[in-house]
Amino acid sequence: MKFNREKLSAEQEPSELYQAEVIVVPGHSIERVDVKGEEKWKPTRLIQEVDDKGWRTAERNLDLDKDGENAIVGGGNAVTLAAAQYYEDLVKKGVPPKLVIFAAGRAAALDKHAADNPSLSEAGPMMEVFERETNASENLGNENIKILDKTKTTQDDVENSIELAHAEGLTKVAFLLLDLRLDRAEAFWEAMKEKKPELVSMEVKFLAAEDFLRERYKDQPEMIEKILSEFTASEAYHKTNQAEIGGAEAVRSGKYKGKGQY
Repeated sequence: MKFNREKLSAEQEPSELYQAEVIVVPGHSIERVDVKGEEKWKPTRLIQEVDDKGWRTAERNLDLDKDGENAIVGGGNAVTLAAAQYYEDLVKKGVPPKLVIFAAGRAAALDKHAADNPSLSEAGPMMEVFERETNASENLGNENIKILDKTKTTQDDVENSIELAHAEGLTKVAFLLLDLRLDRAEAFWEAMKEKKPELVSMEVKFLAAEDFLRERYKDQPEMIEKILSEFTASEAYHKTNQAEIGGAEAVRSGKYKGKGQY
């Protein structure tokens, strides 16, 4: 299987950068955080907590054991920072994207844990971080930073983002995801192309957030490599990766019911 993936290391020249017209930042979960006694919603750290039934608790647990039964992959903050780096790289190259999409709606966990805040979506906190890092709205205009806040799943994120880009007449699209999520996301795109031949002109790439994080922290290589190596060695990563592999295979076989259920 050949995947539409692009890798970027800190040593690569800017000329090798994929020049996307559209950057898509899919949801990777948000969680409630206590900041000096005030409740705030922020993108998840690399590892997030789930309850005994496997539902996200949507609460940041600083004592969470990354190898414990209640730990799975999050990554909302990491993916957002990676998207910021990619955006900045394109701007420096003189080819800024024409559109940035936060395809991060209201996952089922928020219906449960943020019932008193029905307008909350994963996109809001992610976009706040992105804007703080890039000030992109000043350069692109608010109208070119869009939120897809009705999506519920990664499949929704992929399909709705591509449909939006196509409707805007844009063909070069880049999704930023953690590496372990790339395969399933691309499987959704491959299935979508088969059903909608009108999208044949779309050039869609799936980029690993970890590569852009290495670039962003290239002045602290030991720090970022330690974080990423501990992350990929964790039981939380292993469990989530197995679910992603099974999910991708199920999408390609036409038997997909949902990640973890295949």
